[in-house]
Amino acid sequence: MRIGEVAKISRCPAVTIRYYEKIGLLPNAKRTAANYRIYDQNDLERLRFIRHCRNHGMSLADIEKLLSIKDDGSALHDGDIVCLLYTSPSPRDATLS
Repeated sequence: MRIGEVAKISRCPAVTIRYYEKIGLLPNAKRTAANYRIYDQNDLERLRFIRHCRNHGMSLADIEKLLSIKDDGSALHDGDIVCLLYTSPSPRDATLS
């Protein structure tokens, strides 16, 4: 899939997809001979995960930590997520006060 198709399916702007790729949340996309970015189903699922986390107020740094646990081949458990959420100060903490 090209970036426009992925953007439409994920409801994530192409510029944001490129940014996530630039900062390493998404792997560098494969390229066609014409240098178009090509994404596969794994990339789309990862993007959906990132968007889901962002929609729930997680910072990019927290998402990066979760993805690194997943990328290391470790099983991602609810406890990992809870631990991360409650040990990282974030803007959502201010809303709980």
